[in-house]
Amino acid sequence: MATITVAQFIGRATSRYRQKYDRTVRRHRLDWMDFGNSLPDGDHVFFVGPYVISRPYGLNNDQVAKLLEWSTQHGLEFRINAPTSWHPSTIRISIFKEEWRKDFWDQAEQHGDAFYMGVVQGVYERSHGIIHRVYRGSLWQGDRRQETGVYILDTRGKHGIGDSSLPVTALLSAIEPFTIGGTE
Repeated sequence: MATITVAQFIGRATSRYRQKYDRTVRRHRLDWMDFGNSLPDGDHVFFVGPYVISRPYGLNNDQVAKLLEWSTQHGLEFRINAPTSWHPSTIRISIFKEEWRKDFWDQAEQHGDAFYMGVVQGVYERSHGIIHRVYRGSLWQGDRRQETGVYILDTRGKHGIGDSSLPVTALLSAIEPFTIGGTE
């Protein structure tokens, strides 16, 4: 088995499955249409491994019915999760073909437990954002931390959003000690 990094594994799989999804749509629709554009009410659509992720700002009954009809027509499944931790007002819809999803995770498992867990973390980080809570006080100075009610949304690496952003700590200049999500 050739040496491969987690990022390469996920990247290659994403490219391979995106082509499969595009071919699936073309069988049922016009040749020029790609998968992302065919998704009913899709918003912020991108691909991660065997998953198509859409982040609409909510769904109503008609939109869910259209999504169900569309996914059934293409032999796909979907899961709706809320909140996504990417943007407070969006939900996350994961669309997948069960056979491809299982194949992806079986291939990751063949590289060993540590690699598999790296892929789990990599897929999670690519499909979710991270919200950091900002606290007053310092864990290391024995101060009692107080939640400030400030949250910092870290979207590094999210489908063209903040791809080259600085670490959260670089965005704040401390007037007093602060803690972000347990990190000084």
